Amino acid sequence: MSEASKRIDDATEQVLLEIVHQHGTPAYAFDVERLRAQANRLRVELPDAIEIFYSLKANASLGICDVFAESGLGADVASAGELATAVEAGFPASRLFVAGPCKSRETWSMLRELPDAVISIDSPSELSWLASEGLPNPVVLRLRPDYESCAVVTAGAGSRFGVPQDELPKCRTILDSGRINLIGFHVFAGSQVLEASGVIDHLRRGLDLSLQASDALSFTPEFLNLGGGFGIPYGIGQAELALAAVGTELESIIARARGARVALELGRYLVAQAGWYLTSVLAQQQTLYSINPHRV
Repeated sequence: MSEASKRIDDATEQVLLEIVHQHGTPAYAFDVERLRAQANRLRVELPDAIEIFYSLKANASLGICDVFAESGLGADVASAGELATAVEAGFPASRLFVAGPCKSRETWSMLRELPDAVISIDSPSELSWLASEGLPNPVVLRLRPDYESCAVVTAGAGSRFGVPQDELPKCRTILDSGRINLIGFHVFAGSQVLEASGVIDHLRRGLDLSLQASDALSFTPEFLNLGGGFGIPYGIGQAELALAAVGTELESIIARARGARVALELGRYLVAQAGWYLTSVLAQQQTLYSINPHRV
């Protein structure tokens, strides 16, 4: 938690106490104006052409989704439940981005009623299945990053989601059938990156990877989702992400993107600093520890 996030003014404290009085604990409380301000900050600091999708995995509360739908953001979803919530919140179908390596039957069933929603495909086998089903939805190929992440990837780079470069020929064979409406690529390198230099590195490499895939498939993308992973300060003394520097880099990325729309998917950056988890202390217990220096 940053120093700033630890401070609560008197007015906010009274509001939180009133929530506890009315609803009890445990409870979550969110500042709607802070949610709107964070979305607006992205609009101010990033180029106008950048599309922002709210990642529901950060918090799929319908009320929060309502706020971001009204703010003009899109929705990035990874389950049937998140997709249903996004639709209920009023995100336009054309602003729905459906990702995830294991889409359920319920998700596919819903997508049949949402032909404008963009689908991110993780493998040649999933691409082949989609071609056999004949869904008209616009599709992007998720590409597996072949570079080091600035985030913590404890399972190793080889475990990341997406199509590796050496499997693109398989995808091209399927795409040549003409049964897939391919519009672009999707790359996500890692989450909770707090240094602007790390975010910029991910964005640059994600674009490079997408352009390499474009050449391999002899295809000009219309849409690129370059992930996001913007971090927030949790520790004392940590600084906020230098968003202006990221915005400057995105201007360069737009210029290199061969005319494609460029999008980011952000979750915690939009919601994590706008909420409180409220609990009540029911009892106290004090334990005294004595240290015996001679005990092994």
